Amino acid sequence: MTGVKLIFVLATACVILAALASLVDPLIIRFTLDSVLAKKSSALPPPLDSILARLGGASYLARNLWLCGLALLGAVANSHAAAIPMTLNYSGTFGPTTTLGGSPFEVATPFSFAATFNPDAPLGGPIPGWQQFSATSFTILINSTTYTATTPSALNVLLWDTRITGNYVAGLVDTAHSSMMGSVFSGATPPFLADTPAPTVFSDFIESSLAADFQIALVGVPGGLVVNDLVDPAAASLSLSAVPEPSEWTAISFAVIGLAYAAKRRLTKAAH
Repeated sequence: MTGVKLIFVLATACVILAALASLVDPLIIRFTLDSVLAKKSSALPPPLDSILARLGGASYLARNLWLCGLALLGAVANSHAAAIPMTLNYSGTFGPTTTLGGSPFEVATPFSFAATFNPDAPLGGPIPGWQQFSATSFTILINSTTYTATTPSALNVLLWDTRITGNYVAGLVDTAHSSMMGSVFSGATPPFLADTPAPTVFSDFIESSLAADFQIALVGVPGGLVVNDLVDPAAASLSLSAVPEPSEWTAISFAVIGLAYAAKRRLTKAAH
């Protein structure tokens, strides 16, 4: 029970810290505009105000606005560092009875898919070493054409580590039909735990595994993809893939450009 209480306390602390981190970005912008550029009195907490005074105060930052821009970029980078989505990259070959849009391939057909998920949001598993994560996006390349899942959340990324059978498993779970497809590997470099996945490359393929009736609904493809057979071997890897959203980078860019423009005007006025 003590261990559970400790985990609860730590989890609560992490949530509080994450919430505070989300407030840092607007505070930096407001302080720069009000106290540094408009020369209004600082509204910072006394401890921070004291530290700023020792560094030279708002007037020092006004002469070095690039420090404010750097602080903003650092705060944004830090807020994203703990929640960067990961991608399961998987390559294999469908057998001839697998169908796309209701039509069988009739021949062995190579494919590769990328399933993105949040490593900080595990769904749990029945035993230690087994973990699932809800897919946030899914694309699959078949015969030079890329298809997108209609409902990515209907798929779970499945990971096993060596605590179960001494091997690794990487694949997908079709939640609507309680079926799965994936492959077994004896190695991963570097090693990892399914509960805390990290960038790795699986090696030493052993076998593929497929439960019947594995289906993926695809945009613009009536009947979707129905995987009936897999042909060995397969390859898989986990990688970090995401960066802050384009809208966030746009907002950051405008903020930095605005600071640079303000600095230029200040220098121009000082010159005259």
